[in-house]
Amino acid sequence: MLFRSEAAGKTDERIASRVKQLRVGEPLMFFNELTDPSERNNSVGDANYAPEIKRLAALLLAHMEKTDDPQTANFKKAFEEWKAKGK
Repeated sequence: MLFRSEAAGKTDERIASRVKQLRVGEPLMFFNELTDPSERNNSVGDANYAPEIKRLAALLLAHMEKTDDPQTANFKKAFEEWKAKGK
């Protein structure tokens, strides 16, 4: 089944990018809501944001563990891989 958004994405690169983000996603995402309110540019690879990403990830992980979130292991893995890249 082809949804309208997917059909529109065949002719509009911005829509195609948004559809991919919503349907496929990425393991980690970080957006600057002031400069990118529509969340189009994932800044997780920007070293300038590394300290804030680490701080927020620690808070999120603590909450996930406290609430026994079923995605905790997946988040830990993605975060460890991100840290291993030297962030």
